[in-house]
Amino acid sequence: MQASRSSVRRACDACKRRKVKCDTEHPCANCRIARLDCTYTVAQRKRGPRTILSASSPSCGSSLNLPISIPGPSRSASVASPESRSPDTPSVAYASPLQDSTPRRSVAEFNTVIDSTPSPSVSQSIQSELLCSLQSAIPVPSNPLLVTNHCIDLFMQYVFPTAPWVHEPTLRGHAQLFFADSCTTTFPTATNRYELITLLRGFTLITALCASVVAMMPDMVNPPGQTLAKHFLHASMETLKSFEINDLEHPSAASMTIRLFHSSALQHITGKSGAAWHLQSQAALIANTLRLHSEHTVAQVNDPIESLLLRHHFWAIYASDQVAAAFQNRAFILDDSLFQENVTLQSIEKPGIALLDSERPQYDEQFVWRLLKGFYLFRSVSCQSAKIVLRMRRHGPSVSETDARILTQEYLGYIALIDSMPEWLQIPNLVDSYTDDETERIYKRSFWVQRCTILTVYHSMRLVILRQCIQSRMFESFGLSDDPHGLALKSIEIFSDVLQALQDIPIIYLRVKGEPTVERIRQIGSILLEVIHTIGDETMKDRAQTYCRRLLDLLAALNSKTSDNFMAET
Repeated sequence: MQASRSSVRRACDACKRRKVKCDTEHPCANCRIARLDCTYTVAQRKRGPRTILSASSPSCGSSLNLPISIPGPSRSASVASPESRSPDTPSVAYASPLQDSTPRRSVAEFNTVIDSTPSPSVSQSIQSELLCSLQSAIPVPSNPLLVTNHCIDLFMQYVFPTAPWVHEPTLRGHAQLFFADSCTTTFPTATNRYELITLLRGFTLITALCASVVAMMPDMVNPPGQTLAKHFLHASMETLKSFEINDLEHPSAASMTIRLFHSSALQHITGKSGAAWHLQSQAALIANTLRLHSEHTVAQVNDPIESLLLRHHFWAIYASDQVAAAFQNRAFILDDSLFQENVTLQSIEKPGIALLDSERPQYDEQFVWRLLKGFYLFRSVSCQSAKIVLRMRRHGPSVSETDARILTQEYLGYIALIDSMPEWLQIPNLVDSYTDDETERIYKRSFWVQRCTILTVYHSMRLVILRQCIQSRMFESFGLSDDPHGLALKSIEIFSDVLQALQDIPIIYLRVKGEPTVERIRQIGSILLEVIHTIGDETMKDRAQTYCRRLLDLLAALNSKTSDNFMAET
């Protein structure tokens, strides 16, 4: 039996949850249209503004409950892109709460979001909560600034070589600005709205980076585990909410960086690949909106550092999107057909400016050039292999003779990419020596990261190309025949190459690459299982099953959250 309405005219329960205007009828128009039960059972709250977190900053000794919101269908809204929102819908990046304890915004705060006017008091409250949480979690004599700088060090060592999205001096400046004095919880003062947005974006960026790094490499941070990652991610997400409309209306390279960090952190903390992809897709939409595929657009940016970061962002997101499209494991966002013109953005391996901290003597010009060379090799391996797969998928068995020749040439060019791998990425030059100094060890670790990423993509895409070749029956373009025995043998040979390449890589570099690498290895295993079920020869089947067991052992050693969730669900 439905509760009777109060004599006071107020919104129904469904309209309050959805934050839409209610006509207070019974049932109201919104509920009639949406076919929802129209009830007035939720008790009215006292009027007046209240803060997002609490009326006062939490004490540093308090126990904090950290709800982390993820994107997806919910009671509120599902946000796929800024264009998909109605004019009356607030900009909420993470609409489906993991916990019902997520604080609800007051009307005043809701209007602040709609007006795209960030509130300094909200930032103050978030920063205060984060600092208190860090002080409680971090053992003495460490402090938030040391932890933040350590996260930057880890990122520059193990992530930057294949993701040069950041300007190191800027990151260290953010760390100093927001975490230098852990005893003071006063958010830096801004003299105008532009400065406030800049401060909020900087705080969101540095906390997002820390969340991503700690989630990816929990054993390399003290204290280990995911507690710190959750604190940083909560602070970063909540801060982004306070200025998100402005960030989407006036995006920068940092806008994409923040969302990529959020995606990485969320995937490693929860193992939810779908939610992580949703956040990454927002970065891809921003890249598309800014027309970063155009060299003219990027070259017009006055700030040379911002221009370089935009360039690197596009190539990193574009390469990831191409590989995902080839694997068919998520929607294709940066499809060339969606651009108004061809991709004209250039690769600049000697940009003339440094993204690394020039005050650190180990970052010499040759090292920076080699890093960018490796990054663009990774881009080429990803994009060229995906291009082959998508071309086969588009033409199918009815491919013309001209297109068949093009496919052959593209495949030969793809194979040649690894044949001509730079000498500093070759294993003999990466093996540790007792004569290595700290600078040499830094170089080798960076190049190991690049080799690991390049080879896992290269070999996994060889398998995808072979599978698509068989499905499209385009054997001649790749020097094959339709003999099932020969195709099975070719598959087994590629699996052998994959395992050899993976086992040549020290396990630490597979671990620090995190869930994306684990996902590729799982996809390799899925293809291997397909082959096992189609092989008639018992000798080859036994060999394939041996490879499958070795892949499973490798996955177990990587301690993947996604794999844990997969095993739990199955």
